[in-house]
Amino acid sequence: MHKVIRAMLHLAIPLLILRLLAPQIVLSYVNGLLDKQNGVAGSVEDVDLFVLYGSYTVKGIELYHRVNDEKRPLLNAESLQFSLDWTALLRGEVVTVMQINQPSLFIKDKLNEAESVDDAVLNLYST
Repeated sequence: MHKVIRAMLHLAIPLLILRLLAPQIVLSYVNGLLDKQNGVAGSVEDVDLFVLYGSYTVKGIELYHRVNDEKRPLLNAESLQFSLDWTALLRGEVVTVMQINQPSLFIKDKLNEAESVDDAVLNLYST
């Protein structure tokens, strides 16, 4: 009986530690990927993982377009929520539902070298 309990603890403790560290690991990974992108820079403030529900939330999203040494705003959002469909995943399909909360999309349209349209900001609030 003690061997079974000890084996369960040896399995449960590392899984608990991994679960506690996973959001920080994912956050560092995502911010690292954003730093390595050509032409795009950005950051994410926080990541919440809901493993049993197959969903996660990315908070404080800021994306910038890199032009030479200048960063121009591209997209800001309060949060982005993803949820996976487990039944589809078991069939080998990836089906997800995404919800973007309070996105702001920055658009600059350049007609030609001499003429340009002023920056436009689209604030798209989800209902």
